[in-house]
Amino acid sequence: MSLNCQITNNIARITMDDGKANVMTTEWINIFTKTLDEACASGAKVLLLSGRPKFFSGGLDVKAVTAMDAAGLKKHLAHFARAVFKLQLLPMPTVGLITGHAVAGGFILSSACDFRIGLDGPYKYQLTELALGIALPEWLPIIFEPSLPKPAFESIALSARTLSPQEMKDNGFLLSLDRELSELTARGDMLAAQLAELSTTAYADSKMMMRGARVKQAIAGLE
Repeated sequence: MSLNCQITNNIARITMDDGKANVMTTEWINIFTKTLDEACASGAKVLLLSGRPKFFSGGLDVKAVTAMDAAGLKKHLAHFARAVFKLQLLPMPTVGLITGHAVAGGFILSSACDFRIGLDGPYKYQLTELALGIALPEWLPIIFEPSLPKPAFESIALSARTLSPQEMKDNGFLLSLDRELSELTARGDMLAAQLAELSTTAYADSKMMMRGARVKQAIAGLE
């Protein structure tokens, strides 16, 4: 997957675009983690994470994941989890521009953003683990604690059903929906500009207060 990061006006804009479904490989996870570090080191005050038109991300490489043995799968999922938790605790506001389908790991990645705005249309949000015969990892509920009420998360996770952008907005996962990509981009820029006015230190401390203990406990469990 191609990852591009541009920093302008104190806003780090990370765009995922491989020309296909934005599938996340081991190499992608490594690059994404480094890109988050670069965004922090740049002094950016807000991070915008977006996908390509029609696809935010289709998640981890299904063929690779289903071919792994139990030990390999556990190790791979832990590697992915560390990257997602890094995003969830990033010491600045993070905004996900959900530009289309957000499936499996893509859905999980979008949940790790502090705020999410979506593109309306024939797009699906889904946690596919049970449909693939993979038990839900212990750390997964922690990723969704800030973004979905527990009953909604459990219903979605345990059924592996697909939801529309409107259903995700109704569940509170998305702040808003736009019909056009240009409108979504403009709304993201406006939200990022507002968030950039906040105290970075106060924001980081507050995020750590709300999430830090649970996330650190989950990361310790990955060892």
